Formats: sequence, structure tokens, C-alpha cells
Amino acid sequence: RSSDLRHGLFATKAARQILAQGGNLIDAAVATSFVLAVERPQSTGLTGGGFFMYREASSQKIYAVDFRERAPLQATQKMFLKADGTPDENLSRDSILSSGVPGLVAGLIEIHQRFGHLPLANVIQPAIHLAENGFPVYPQLAEALTARSQIILSQPAGRAIFAGKDGHVLKVGDLLVQKDLAKTLQQVVKHGRSGFYQGVVAQKFLDYFRAKHGLITKKDFIAYKVHWREPVRGTFHGYDIVSMPPPSSGGVHVIQFLNFLENDSLTKDDFLSSKAIHLAASSLQSAFADRARYLGDPDFVSVPVHGLTSKAYAKERRAEISM
Repeated sequence: RSSDLRHGLFATKAARQILAQGGNLIDAAVATSFVLAVERPQSTGLTGGGFFMYREASSQKIYAVDFRERAPLQATQKMFLKADGTPDENLSRDSILSSGVPGLVAGLIEIHQRFGHLPLANVIQPAIHLAENGFPVYPQLAEALTARSQIILSQPAGRAIFAGKDGHVLKVGDLLVQKDLAKTLQQVVKHGRSGFYQGVVAQKFLDYFRAKHGLITKKDFIAYKVHWREPVRGTFHGYDIVSMPPPSSGGVHVIQFLNFLENDSLTKDDFLSSKAIHLAASSLQSAFADRARYLGDPDFVSVPVHGLTSKAYAKERRAEISM
């Protein structure tokens, strides 16, 4: 049906279904994320990762959970460089070396164990159903498949899932069925985290990486850890800002943007005025310059979060801008 060609439709249905079963907000969020791993293979999936923020009503505590992908333990600083020392974009985008250690399954399960109400089987069932029965390819997915058709069709597994009988990638309206993904999700239902990071699913991953001379090993899967971090905090015109800390750069940047602009009365001008555009662009340029220089994974580098998000620092950067 044409109504089934809108991405996000099945994830929304899953959330409503879980809430109707008596699930809480976390159950619905986790169910949604698993369904999105089926519905949006072009941008998310079980081999990806994520950040999660949650404010618990009973305690008023705000949690920031980091389950992003991790570099393999065997990763090196020069692994994406050619022999002459210049970057090789293919190595960092399309080769086996570009794979990170997945974090999504570990993160969602840990969050659900701590805050969820319904059994994990109920929460994952909508994703299993969608993977087994398929859904019509929607325009954005079709565009993504076309854009990456060369790499998809070069892989037997890619062809088996994302190509039609004519040998081309699926088009708008074609049915995308992912039965192997459904089987993987069933292993997660049966065995929790171990169903993905150990056992038959993990072994297939590791066999593939070994055959393709990849870097991910059993030790990477076993050692993967979900990090519960302290949020970054700021204020803006009397409002509290609470956001995701590094390795996400987003929270630091939001606070930097707002600190930078806090003393400019942009509400007096049209939001498309030259002044508003100039200052907004300048705030972004300033923060992204800092991102390139200072932001990183706090497990490996020291990130000056308090300095970057301070009002005094924002005042210094704002003073650098000529009107």
C-alpha cells in the first residue's frame, strides 16, 4: 500500500503496540529501535550503535548511555592510509577494516534490563515479524540502495537480500524480506546479549572477519562494554540544558551554540535577517572548529568539556566575530 512506503511507519506501530500491551516508555523505545534496525538498513542496524538519554521520573535522575561502535582492539592509527601516507577513502568506507565492534544490541538490552517492564520477547517480536514478512521499499531506502548499488551487488550476501530477480537493487514498492536478520533477533530473544556476542551469530561474524582479514575478534565481542556517563549541562535564558556527553559531540555543541548567542537579541530581528544568519553561522563555525581540535572519546583522550561549555569561553569566541 502507498501508506506503507513511508519510512518510520512500522517503528511507530511497534511503539504503540508495546504501549497497548502495558509496556512502559523504555519498552516502547527499545522496540522502536529494534524495528528501525529492520526498517532502515541504510542508516541503522544491529551492527551499529547509539546514544541514549533518559530522565527517570521517580528519582529525577538523568542517565546518558553510550553504546556506540568501538574500534577493534587491533586497530591502528595508520590503518586507513595508503603506502604513501595519504588517506584511502575506500579503506575507511567500504573495506572490512571500516567495521567497528557493534554496540546496539548490548546497549538496548542493558537499558531494557534496567528500566523495562515487559519481557524482552514481547519487545523484540515486532522487529522479528517485520524482518520475516518484509515491507515495501520506500523512496529514501530505494535511493540509498541505488547510491550504494555497486558495493551491495559486489557481495553475495548483499545481492541475496537487497537485489531482485533482475539482478538490480530493489526499487520502490519491492518487498524487502530479511529472514537471516529475523533469525539473529530470535537468538537475542533466547539468549539475551549472548545471543549476539557469543554463539552461532557471533561465530558467523568472526568467521567472516577471519576470512576477509578483518580486525574484529572474539575478544572484541566479549570485551564490549556499555558506558553509563554523566550528562553535560548548561543553561540558556533560565532554562537548563542536559545533553549527551563525549564521545558524542552533540551535547557540547548545543551548549556552545546557545552560550555564543545568549546575549544577542536575535528575537528582535527576523530569523532570516543578515545579522541572525551571520551570528548563527559564526556560532556553528566556532563550535565545529573546536570539535575538530578537542572532541574525542574520553576513554582515550582528555576532552575539556567544562572549558568548552563555559560562559566565559563563549564570550571570548563571540568577541572574535566582526559584524
